[in-house]
Formats: sequence, C-alpha cells, structure tokens
Amino acid sequence: MAINEYDHARELIRWGTDYLLLTFNSSATKINKIYAQVGGSLNGSKTPDDHYCWQKPEDMDYPRPTTTIYEGPDLAGEMAAALAAASIVFQDDTAYSKKLLKGAETVFAFARDFGKRSSYSRGKPYIEPFYNSTGYFDEYMWGGAWLFYATGNSTYISLATNPNVPKNSNAFYMIPDLSVLSWDNKLPAAMLLLTRFRMFLSPGYPYEEMLRGLIQLNHGRPQSLQYVVNAAFLASLFADYMEAKGAMVGGPNHFDQFHDSRTNYNYTEPTLAGNAGLVAALISLTSIAGTSGVDINTIFEAIPPFGPQNPPPPPPWKP
Repeated sequence: MAINEYDHARELIRWGTDYLLLTFNSSATKINKIYAQVGGSLNGSKTPDDHYCWQKPEDMDYPRPTTTIYEGPDLAGEMAAALAAASIVFQDDTAYSKKLLKGAETVFAFARDFGKRSSYSRGKPYIEPFYNSTGYFDEYMWGGAWLFYATGNSTYISLATNPNVPKNSNAFYMIPDLSVLSWDNKLPAAMLLLTRFRMFLSPGYPYEEMLRGLIQLNHGRPQSLQYVVNAAFLASLFADYMEAKGAMVGGPNHFDQFHDSRTNYNYTEPTLAGNAGLVAALISLTSIAGTSGVDINTIFEAIPPFGPQNPPPPPPWKP
C-alpha cells in the first residue's frame, strides 16, 4: 500500500481470525456449539463488570463468564463471512487460507442447521440487552456471498440470491434502520458485495432477477449513478472528520449531548464494533500505488467463468 501499512493490516486481520478459530472446533466438519462471548455486563449491576469498570485486560480481577451458544445462525453466519473474506486476503499463505476456509464452511453449516435457527442472543442476559440480534437472513446473504467468492461454489451464491432470503430480511423496503451497517444488520454490506458480483461478472440468469434490485439509491428510477457518487462523496467527507479521532468513543445522543464521563459507557466507551468501521473507512481512502498494490480482482479468483445462461424454454404450445 502507498502508506506501507498493508502488512500491519494483515496482522490485525489475522489477530481477529485466529481468535474466531478458537471459539469453535475449527478442525471439525460439524459443530454443535460456539463460544460467543467472554465477559459482559448485567443491567443495573453494582458489582465490577465490563461496563461498571472497563479497564485493561491485565487489570481485570472480577469474574468474566463465557457465554456458549448451541444455536445462532446470525453469529455463525457473520463468523463465516469474516473467515471466508480473510481466506482471500491470505491466499499467498496456502495453509492458513485453507484453514480459514474450512472453518468458514464448518461454521456456516452450523448457521444453516435447520434445528439451530434461534437467535444467538435470545435468553442470554450478558448479550441480549447490548448486542441483541433481530434476524439472521441478512447474515445468510453476507456469509453466502463471501463463501462464494472464496470457494467458487455456486451453492453459496444460490443461497445469497434466493428471493426468499432478501424477502425475509426486508432488504427491499428501504427501512432506515436497515440502511445502516451494524452488528445487527449486514444488509447494506451484503447488497454492496452482491452488486459487485452483478456489475463485474454479469452472471445473467438465474441471478439477474434478484440482483437487479440491490443498490438503487433512487428507487430504480433513471440517472441512478449521480445518487451513488453523491453518497460516496458525503461518506468520504465524513471519513475525513473521523481521521482526527487513535480510538472513537460511543458518541452523542439524539439531542447532540455528550457526557464525558468514564462511567457512562453509552457516550464514552470505545468499542471494537465502532472502531472497526472507523479503521475500515480510513483504509478505504488510501490509494494503491505501483506493483506493491493489491489486485482488486483477486476477490473473484476462485469463481469459475460464467458461460451463456438463458432462462428455461417455455412449455410446448398447445392450440
């Protein structure tokens, strides 16, 4: 990269994927549990916990229970997406890339297990009040798209583009809350990823029917690209504002009030979920220079060429 941070970025990704691989039996082909969270907080707690007194890990001397889940298509789908995407980043390290991909397929099989489709957060007091999940079909789109890019297996893209999946995730209703990427909503990211698939590979039938309704910022009306570039411009400006921040805290409330108190985590807590987006936004603004850059089409390397694809013929004509 132009700022010589590519290796550092890879180290950060590997730190995260190594952690994820430890949260389930990544050497198996079938799993029945995932270690979903360490520590946390209970609403109204007056004893030390991760919200009452957040500090350096080496200074934590209070109990930090591990939350184990035995069903959770939302969390598992998200993990599969992360591992599959990272397997593309580490294609030059064949053994590690294969390890990531195997883990991704294993955890996605857990996500797709028909008997394990209850939200990972349901009934979990250390998770539900803080990182509650409201659905999992967006994670099916997200995980399926990344696994397709990483493996070239059309089963995954068939799932990600199955009309029932975006339908069940309310993808096309333009609901404001579903237009923002967060831990509980992967729709914007999944739709962007599938838009790339449509624009650069022109997959045709049967994918075109579902893919045509993805990133349309003016509801499918003419002159669509002006809305796209305007949104990109504003996002770039906002990322410039964020550049002045080493970590980003929670931020102000809806009245633009900010209480600078260490004990009020809603305003001052710097989270991984928040700062991941900040780092990603800043990285996206860096330029790729010379031969040290990353091939932007590496993401498609595992996908076999698409041949001519036509709709099935109509039934025989009957007089």
